[in-house]
Amino acid sequence: MTSFPIFANDLAPLLTLDASSLPSLALMAEHLPCGLTVINDTMHVLICNQRCRQLLGLPSTLFETGPPSFEQIIRFNAERGEYGEGDPDRIVAEWVQLANEHRPHVFERSRPNGIRLEIRGIPLTGGGFVSIYNDITQRNQAIEDSKRYAAYLRTVIESLPQGISVIDEHLNMVLWNKAFFEVLALPESLDRPGVTFEELLWVNANRGEYGPGDPAAQVAQRISLAMQFQPHKFNRTRPDGTELEIVGKPMDVDGQVVGFISTYTDITPYKRAEAAVRHANALMEDAISYSPTYIWELDADGCFVFIKGGEKILGYQAEEMIGNPLSSFLAPEQGIESNAVLSDMKRRRAYKNGELRYQRKDGGIVWVSSNGHPLYDDMDKFIGFRGVDVDITELTQARSELERMAWEDPLTHLANRYRLLDRFELEVDRAHRNRNHLSLLVADIDHFKSINDRFGHLFGDHCLRMVAEKLQQSVRAVDLVSRFGGEEFVVLLPDTNLAGAFKVAEHIRQAIENNPIKHQTPQSSETLKVTISIGIATSLLDQPIQFDDLMGEADEGLYQAKRQGRNRVISLVPPPTT
Repeated sequence: MTSFPIFANDLAPLLTLDASSLPSLALMAEHLPCGLTVINDTMHVLICNQRCRQLLGLPSTLFETGPPSFEQIIRFNAERGEYGEGDPDRIVAEWVQLANEHRPHVFERSRPNGIRLEIRGIPLTGGGFVSIYNDITQRNQAIEDSKRYAAYLRTVIESLPQGISVIDEHLNMVLWNKAFFEVLALPESLDRPGVTFEELLWVNANRGEYGPGDPAAQVAQRISLAMQFQPHKFNRTRPDGTELEIVGKPMDVDGQVVGFISTYTDITPYKRAEAAVRHANALMEDAISYSPTYIWELDADGCFVFIKGGEKILGYQAEEMIGNPLSSFLAPEQGIESNAVLSDMKRRRAYKNGELRYQRKDGGIVWVSSNGHPLYDDMDKFIGFRGVDVDITELTQARSELERMAWEDPLTHLANRYRLLDRFELEVDRAHRNRNHLSLLVADIDHFKSINDRFGHLFGDHCLRMVAEKLQQSVRAVDLVSRFGGEEFVVLLPDTNLAGAFKVAEHIRQAIENNPIKHQTPQSSETLKVTISIGIATSLLDQPIQFDDLMGEADEGLYQAKRQGRNRVISLVPPPTT
């Protein structure tokens, strides 16, 4: 696979000085934070990026008539005193002699304007040199920035889930990542230097990737479209059912197209889950811009020292986050001590797919899936964490909605039977642990069938919602009100003895009785007094607590309340006297 290194030792094996590769190499060089030159075996300068010209103070006139020779640049510098006092001819001869020795070199020199440069060079196979120029006037920061930038460039493309490919203006494949081959299920025979975009098209056409039709016509059509170098975004379904989103953008230098960069994203899981998938509309200027991700680095104290891509997800500019602790950007609801990601960070352990809740700058909540690993310096001293976060807010919201639907009664929005049973088990454990009582109320609307028969089921549903609302308003936040079925409701009262349960039940009964429900029609208006009957059951201390036992006892109390005239509270165990 083609990589994108930054230091001379890394660049040298990749630079063949093939004429067709020079535009792409020159384009990459312009994105480096340092100066770079490539000199061929005839000692002519093939590449000298703008940063190098700035650092060396080379005028544009030196390049107007074509690439200058190494000797021309040395002579220009010697004549303006870059190498100190001395005869320019002698100085040029000494530099040319050193270059002809074809040896790796590292040295520093100070320019007359006070800038201190570090120059690292390595000879190329077949002749020539590649050299890196760094302004080390502020040495430590420059070196650190250069190393960090190189690390991200080397790893970010391979770590992205999207396939990435780059073609030059002649439709030669010049860059791709592993995910590109995996997403498109391409044969390994194409994973080699020199492969062309047309070869890739033929493989796809011959195996039916573009549907029925003449493969030659399909290839010709796509080559014609590719040569237009127009931005595009579209979905394509592969024969195996995989759904791909393909986004592309031309690369240009000074208005001249020099290639095309594309991303390939497998969106099949999102389609199958019928979840809305939003992808960034902005075309990629670097690999991060293509996906809902950002990369970050923390120092040993947990403060951001680097973040890229965070603005589109969190709403903060990088400078607003750098120097501040990660924890200060988390949502208030995010548990600090119990979170697995933060726990792994505290223990300096790598982690994958951990979930965190951030609070956006605008106050919104963002869920991210976080992947990170600890960093150590050359002395094995812990210096922080580095990682990648992916925005999973929509997926998390969809999952939460499904959970809500599974645990909630759709008519009254109270807890349903399943949530009641789940919560009951938790409260039983807590009651045993704390040696507290647990009480259960079973409430039933009196004469509900008559209400339905007289006023219709729509009004009956309205009555259920009104009763549910009063029930919810009449209990504590820790209590659970559920619709058990039909017109029957069950109220779970943690840490509540029989006397307390009677007090709550009577309060509920009076609240329902004292709030009649209005039946309104275009022809008439009528106020209906609704009442409920309630049965109570309370657990005994240090005795096993079974749902069926409490439910059966409370249900029997409800039955007796109905038999004794309704609109009352009954327990099989007499209430305590005061």
